[in-house]
Amino acid sequence: MERGAKTLRGLRPGQRGIILALQTKEPLKRRLAEMGLTPGTEILVRRLAPLGDPMELALRGYELSLRREDAGNILVAPLHKDAQEEKRSNGEAGMRKRHEISRCAGGKPKLRQDHAF
Repeated sequence: MERGAKTLRGLRPGQRGIILALQTKEPLKRRLAEMGLTPGTEILVRRLAPLGDPMELALRGYELSLRREDAGNILVAPLHKDAQEEKRSNGEAGMRKRHEISRCAGGKPKLRQDHAF
């Protein structure tokens, strides 16, 4: 394994990486490549399911859900961002607030905030 490299499984939500290699046998390797997971591709871990499996990834302009077992076969180089880039992409990786207006029993509007991914 290259210095500083880890598996995709080791990245946390909001972290980015560059795919270095697919370390698996041919049928799965080909299937992952067909889904766009090829060396040199930048990838973002969007979020994890409540129990941690699967993980949602963003790459090549689309989202992909991948089992953590399969993510363990993908070697990545984590990308470290500077503070300004982190602020710009905070909407991507962070939670966004959603506001809803509903009516109370008396007919008065009530504002409700939910956190949405």
